[in-house]
Amino acid sequence: MILTALLVLFLLSSCVPEQPADPPIPGIPGQKGDVPPAAPITLTQGPGGIRMKGGGLEVVVTLDPFDFVVNRMEDGAVLLETATGPQGSGFAPISFTNNIGFTWNTFYWGYRGYFGIDEPWAHGVKALGYHDGGDRVYFEVEADKPVRGKILFVVGPFYDGAVRLAASVTPALGCVNRVVFTFASPEDERYVGFGERFNSVDQRGRVVPHWAEEGSIELGFLRPLFAFLFDLFPFIPALTPEYALPGGETASYAPIPLFLSNRGYGFLADVPHPSHFDLAYTHEGLWRVAAESTQLSAVVFAGPT
Repeated sequence: MILTALLVLFLLSSCVPEQPADPPIPGIPGQKGDVPPAAPITLTQGPGGIRMKGGGLEVVVTLDPFDFVVNRMEDGAVLLETATGPQGSGFAPISFTNNIGFTWNTFYWGYRGYFGIDEPWAHGVKALGYHDGGDRVYFEVEADKPVRGKILFVVGPFYDGAVRLAASVTPALGCVNRVVFTFASPEDERYVGFGERFNSVDQRGRVVPHWAEEGSIELGFLRPLFAFLFDLFPFIPALTPEYALPGGETASYAPIPLFLSNRGYGFLADVPHPSHFDLAYTHEGLWRVAAESTQLSAVVFAGPT
């Protein structure tokens, strides 16, 4: 009983909110050339929200309720627009949770395993204000669970034909966090890329993880012995008809968290942590990117594609 109480106190004390920080820009390891120069930003505020323009792109942030849109200035096309799913689902313009669990590699060397329990998801609902930082703009976003801390949302730098979007939440020491961006996914949108994949060109309707591991194994004539698993757990993306064990059909030893959309943009999750793309799998009209971290940095590239 005493040990249980001490464990609970440790878990609670290990998740004390701190102030979120602007995520670093990792860049390209081994890059020999210079980082592209940042484009100047034009910042205006009007009835439609905070408008930031640079490098041929425009990002419009609505303060209350919080959301944002990425437009291509050349033709006014909407490339990305945030969206929201059911309350507490983790599908929101920005959302986050803390996850308490552990990682193991004992099934077979080369595969990543993780088991944990999510706390209730917190959704960013209202921007309390913003600050012009020169080559980027900072937004302080309030969550629907204020006790979990605030969210820092960053737009910029802008580059020629690209813009960085980033989010940072209050760290929780000892917990594996999840930080998420969620966007609308029209029925005809397709997602191509993600490094070397063996299952399909278009990944719509799947959850695509990004962490280098061995490819999965097709069961072949042993499949009937495992058929009950697929009947019991059809909702688990990893248990799919081909290349099923242990990492699922989307496992890859050369993953790249970058895709191209037929809507005319590219999207890169520029994070050194495991990330996951839910591409209209959980909710037909939504896609989201999640990083197992307190920080998520992404780059949106203007097309056409």
